Amino acid sequence: MSKTFCMSCKKEVSEDLNKCECGGEFFVYGDKFHFGVNGITCNCGNDKFSLNLHMDYKEKAVSNFNCTKCSNLVVTESYRDKDDLMYVLE
Repeated sequence: MSKTFCMSCKKEVSEDLNKCECGGEFFVYGDKFHFGVNGITCNCGNDKFSLNLHMDYKEKAVSNFNCTKCSNLVVTESYRDKDDLMYVLE
């Protein structure tokens, strides 16, 4: 089952959240990973991931990564507000 974590405080959060109670706006989700010494570590023990897909939206950026050992998928979402330089005005 997929879980979502805030990358700032490492707490599990709801997947429909765009800002954590700690103020973090960068989230990671998937079902076979944990936080290791060097950041995200796949449950197979590997901490190296390759970028598979990146999508930039007005209010967020989404990136899909695959573990380079077992191909497990891990997804990141980084939200932005109107003060962010990357925020697209309509």
